[in-house]
Formats: sequence, structure tokens, C-alpha cells
Amino acid sequence: MTSSEKWGLRLRAFRMRSQIKQEALARLLDISQAYVSRLEAGAVIPSDELTDRIKTLLRQRKNRPLFDDWRATVRHSTALMSLIRKDEGDIRVVEISDALRAASSAFKHVTEGTSVTTLLAPDSHKLVEELDAEGAFDGTIARARILWSAGDLDAEACFEAINLPVRDDMGRWYIHSTHTKVSRTDYKRWLQSNAGADVVIA
Repeated sequence: MTSSEKWGLRLRAFRMRSQIKQEALARLLDISQAYVSRLEAGAVIPSDELTDRIKTLLRQRKNRPLFDDWRATVRHSTALMSLIRKDEGDIRVVEISDALRAASSAFKHVTEGTSVTTLLAPDSHKLVEELDAEGAFDGTIARARILWSAGDLDAEACFEAINLPVRDDMGRWYIHSTHTKVSRTDYKRWLQSNAGADVVIA
């Protein structure tokens, strides 16, 4: 996605959330309605000055996407939570809760954009691929349950995860997961039963 397309999506999402017409957005940004239309279509890249005005508008708390609040809720949660998304063919971390970060040394230095493959045992990575194939990143499934492990990073870091597809204000799909620690024995038993992802189709 190009820079101009990203600006267009953000402005259109803001306008839809705010339930305003292009004319009203044009007045807020001191530009013409026609230019707003071109911005939303991704046909132009805003000047540095206009970019600053757009950022100022979108940073105001009342104008921020609800999804930003969701991310903050995940980040600061006392529950074991994560938010991941598929990006350019790889599945990447968007947020993990402070509690999940504290649950294992494997997650201590995880940042936004970290590839999930670097955090999971190989057998667990296959389950994430299965979730992807089942449609978790396009909303096809309603929820999925998996057990996963951090593997070599922390052999005792084994979890059950309930995964729910969610969308942001621009229509991009994510997986919001709530994790519960399980014993290594339960994890191994689950693997030996050849259990895959327990998926519920939407």
C-alpha cells in the first residue's frame, strides 16, 4: 500500500467514524472538497504542511480510532493478551499485554512488527499457519482455540489461546488472542493427540 493510499484510508475512516461529508472535512483541513476526494482516492500525497494539519486533527482524542483504544487496552491489560496481523505474507505482533510480556522471558523484548515465527516452537507455528489457512485473517472464522509453546525460547511457556478475528477502522483484519498458561505435560498431550486448531466458522 502506497503512502497516498494510507492517507486516503485514514481520512476516509475518520470521516466515516465522524459521520461527516467531504465538504466538512475540507473545512477542517482548510482545503477544497475536490482535494479531499483526491486524497481519499489515494491520487495525491499531502504536502508536509497538510500532513501536519491531518496529524493534528487525527491525534485529538475525540478523533482517534476506537481501534487505538483497543490496542492500548491489550497493551496495558493484566490478562495475557496479544494482537497479531498478517502483513506482507508474514504474521506479525501488533501488541502484547504487559502481563504476557512478564509471563515469559521469550516475550520480554517483543515489539510491534516482530514476526510471530520467531516466538513460537515449530509445531506451534504450524497451528498459526492453519489459522491463516482457515481464514482467521479475513474474518472467515468466528473463533479458534489452539495450544502453543514458545519452544526453545522458554520450554515452560505453554499456553491455550482463544483467538478472535477483529477489524480496525480501515477494514484490516487482526487476531485478538487471550492466553491461559497450561502445563508442558498438557501441551505435549495435546500435540500427541494430533489436535489442530479448534475452529468455529463464522
